[in-house]
Amino acid sequence: MKRALLLIALALFSLQASAQIRTKVAPTFKFGVKAGVNYHSNDFIGEEFSFYDIKPGTGFVAGLQADLKWRRFGVHPELLYSYIVMKSEVPQATHKSNVKVSKIDLPVLLEYEVLGFLTFQAGPTFALYTATGGECTVWDDAKNAITAKWDFKRPPVGIAAGADVRIWKFNVAARYYKYFGKGEFDGVASGKSKMKGFQFSLGYYF
Repeated sequence: MKRALLLIALALFSLQASAQIRTKVAPTFKFGVKAGVNYHSNDFIGEEFSFYDIKPGTGFVAGLQADLKWRRFGVHPELLYSYIVMKSEVPQATHKSNVKVSKIDLPVLLEYEVLGFLTFQAGPTFALYTATGGECTVWDDAKNAITAKWDFKRPPVGIAAGADVRIWKFNVAARYYKYFGKGEFDGVASGKSKMKGFQFSLGYYF
């Protein structure tokens, strides 16, 4: 009888210890939504002209977010839609124009929880342009007017880093991002575009 009770006690202890280990090792998963604003700039260095001046602009961002965490460490992927409007000044142009960019962003960030409510995040971010707009008129050597449109080629890849504050099911995030890509001005000029900016957002986890 004593042996049976001892075996039962050992079995219960093993089950409890196993459950505690699984609780500590098993990741936690959360899914939610977020929305906010972008402050975006784009430095375009042309090959034909020396410089295209694109003023910083603002826009909105909205989409989905997820969290997969092991204790203090985790992975934070997002699927976001961004819309940004910037003003441009082009050498030899007859007027200023707006550069309008719509894109899908996919940041995949590694995160580390410093405090119970504060988390730092950093990692790669990818973008897919869904639409670009904006045009102006430039003059060629023969004084002929040419209407050119902005067009950003190649899905850019970049980096993102920031902080996330979480209170109950809500989170507030501030993030810096920078993309590396190539831009074109509808064949009139091509060059490298350096896109970067800040993003501020409010999110909610279900």
